[in-house]
Amino acid sequence: MQLRTGVFNQPYRFRTLQPGEKVIIWEEPITGDYLGFIDNIGNNWFPYTYIDFIVDGELIERIQKVTGELEGYAFQTRPVNPPIVAKKFIRWIAVNQDVDAHVFEVYCGGYYAKPKPQET
Repeated sequence: MQLRTGVFNQPYRFRTLQPGEKVIIWEEPITGDYLGFIDNIGNNWFPYTYIDFIVDGELIERIQKVTGELEGYAFQTRPVNPPIVAKKFIRWIAVNQDVDAHVFEVYCGGYYAKPKPQET
């Protein structure tokens, strides 16, 4: 059990990547004795690009366009249930292997909490 203390700073972030760039689009350190609980995520995607969603150094998901899917502004958020727990950091890294520049968008919603003290 945990005690909620606040929400993530700026859950929606975006950045333009030029061809060949690899850039952190969204990053949130988890400090002190807090935990981060990710309960909603979203992103857009393009051909010849991918986005890595990383929590505490572990690759949670690689989001990559599959032939035939909508592209460009196909931005939607989706709930994460149960929430993903972060102890150190959350990071979204975009890689543009296309010949065109693209604006990458990421939404990572969630909250900070401290573990509930044990009763003695």
